Amino acid sequence: MRPKPEVARAYRAAMSPCLSPRCDGAVIVETLTDGRCDQCGLHHRRRTGGAKWDLIVGPVVVTLSGATARTRTAPGYEERIDADAVTFKDKLTIDLTRGAARFITTVPATRVVRIVAR
Repeated sequence: MRPKPEVARAYRAAMSPCLSPRCDGAVIVETLTDGRCDQCGLHHRRRTGGAKWDLIVGPVVVTLSGATARTRTAPGYEERIDADAVTFKDKLTIDLTRGAARFITTVPATRVVRIVAR
């Protein structure tokens, strides 16, 4: 049974928004440090005692806009990265592990098109 629209809006206003750019969901607290988006299901994490959700725990697929002046790619180009975790600070930090190697890359948050669970 779905709640009435006005109840759902009030409920979401009291919650933190999902970190995925194309999602209108709210992060529902599961434990002090873990939460899950009620729309897309992304697993969010925060530091103990923190109020801000700044980490998405994967596996996730991050889609980045690739059209920048430096890369000289055509408009509409998108790059997909399979990530283990994504951290939001001033920039977006993508963390992935392949075998015994760990790779960390940082990109401007404005390049993020979407983040979805794998």
